Amino acid sequence: MIRGQCRGCGAEIIWATSKNGKPMPLSAQSEEKRAVLVDEMQRPTSDPQRAHMAVIESVFRSHFADCPAADRFRKAPKPESGKSSDE
Repeated sequence: MIRGQCRGCGAEIIWATSKNGKPMPLSAQSEEKRAVLVDEMQRPTSDPQRAHMAVIESVFRSHFADCPAADRFRKAPKPESGKSSDE
């Protein structure tokens, strides 16, 4: 985990990679420990009959959810294609 400090509010953050491969800031102080049931192949399952064991995972909240300066870092939406700005 790469730790850093938010340039907007100064809070401690952890840098992660989103499922789309983009950098994503997480609030370091939002860590929760959760037990997750997994099957023999280490895949998460909600079926206790198929569960092989429980593993403990750390879960963090996106820093965009609690940063007071989050709007400074949001990108403007892309204009819709095929439409002119004169309409």
